[in-house]
Amino acid sequence: MVPDAFTIFMENENIMEEKILLFFNDRIQKPIKKDSEINKYGFFGMDAIVLMSDFFEEFEIQNSEDFDIFSYFVEELSFIDFLKISYEKRLIQKPPLKIRHLIEVAEQKKWFSP
Repeated sequence: MVPDAFTIFMENENIMEEKILLFFNDRIQKPIKKDSEINKYGFFGMDAIVLMSDFFEEFEIQNSEDFDIFSYFVEELSFIDFLKISYEKRLIQKPPLKIRHLIEVAEQKKWFSP
């Protein structure tokens, strides 16, 4: 029996979801889910840049230059900055960047804001 278009679509969607979850699980070394907020796992500054650059490259996202990393991740902190304002306070000011959204980005191969 030949699968219908909806079945094929759902299988492809599940494959992309699994690929994204594996990608971030490998890099974060903590269990994540679709509703996990990727910017709440302690990545900031250069580590956040590398993480998201790898994501855009791995999943061939066309317009990665439209992604403003420091809208979602805390910038690199100097020791003085760290003493002035804690990482947690800076993170509170950032909107969530959920795995669910990154799955949609990868499916469309194009960055768009959540």
